[in-house]
Amino acid sequence: MIKISYIIDNLEIGGAQVHLERLVNGLSAGGDYDIEIISLGCVSEAIRKGIPVEIQIVYMKMGSTREPIFYGTFFQLVRHLKRRCPDIVHTYLNTSNVFGVAAALIASTGRVITSRRDMGQFRTGRIGVMERFLSRRFAARVFCVCKAVGERTRKTEEIPDDKIRVLLNGVDTVRFNPRNKYTFEGPLTFGMVAKMDRVEKGHREMIEAAAWASIRSPEKTVFKLAGDGPLRKALEELASRIGASGCVRFLGEQGNIDSFLDGVDVLIVPSYSEGISNALLEAMAKGIPVIATGVDGNLETVQDGQNGILVPARDPRAIGEAILKYANDPGLAETHGRNGRRRAEEHFSMKRMIEAYRLEYRSLAMEV
Repeated sequence: MIKISYIIDNLEIGGAQVHLERLVNGLSAGGDYDIEIISLGCVSEAIRKGIPVEIQIVYMKMGSTREPIFYGTFFQLVRHLKRRCPDIVHTYLNTSNVFGVAAALIASTGRVITSRRDMGQFRTGRIGVMERFLSRRFAARVFCVCKAVGERTRKTEEIPDDKIRVLLNGVDTVRFNPRNKYTFEGPLTFGMVAKMDRVEKGHREMIEAAAWASIRSPEKTVFKLAGDGPLRKALEELASRIGASGCVRFLGEQGNIDSFLDGVDVLIVPSYSEGISNALLEAMAKGIPVIATGVDGNLETVQDGQNGILVPARDPRAIGEAILKYANDPGLAETHGRNGRRRAEEHFSMKRMIEAYRLEYRSLAMEV
């Protein structure tokens, strides 16, 4: 049995956290792994409920390096890893990629894996420098969520090729399945799923595109935003200011994305940069076409004109034109939806993702 300790910055609802929840569910089903998750920040009840009861979740509030609690928590983490002595320590997100790795080194654990889930645009200078150094010098592997992230990691962080592995996200194509047999009635509903915490997510562009499209085709379009965060009030004010409050609905955080997608005909992913969007894969699996910015991992999931429409980042007009293209031709949405479902099954299944991680973990465990 392979003993794995995952260390992650927090277990709030987010892309990396949802991915980890699904990964440990898949691994634990085989009975070959002794798994724990160490969260250095808040633990969402929704994420906690999704993790099998036999997997221990260890909460350690680390805080900032400027706070006295940080040092106590760091050495608590070192002691915990020394007692558990895992075969593999796998870290997720920036803080864990630094201090989780450092704790594993001091504790003299087994092999260390760090993760890259985005293009690195949100890392601070100091954290970024430390993350690059520790991964380059001490990590046995660096798992990247898509080819674009892998290439960026290779070039900008100078991580050796033999350490980098590209392991794509997967989606449960049994749970997420077409809910309407690709039929469309009445106005098309366009949805977006993203935490409202960064302008780079593209909420502003989505709202401006909705306003532009609804003026030209008010009877054919409805818009829903799933997510919450510190930018929500400003986004609601923007919608009111530009006349979009009547067509854009702010639904807040949705614990069940499956149910949200049941009420969506087309998903919009307007982010300026993207690894592999879980919501995008889930939409594909449900036979929902996608309007996405032509950046990074989106280029690896969406085939323009096949299972969706790619548009330039930061371009509300281009998003609006894509919205009208679907609104005026539901048959196109049906065709793209069918193609997306097929692509999800063939290239992004959960079974495929779990097996890729199993192979990497087994390979590393043999090296311990």
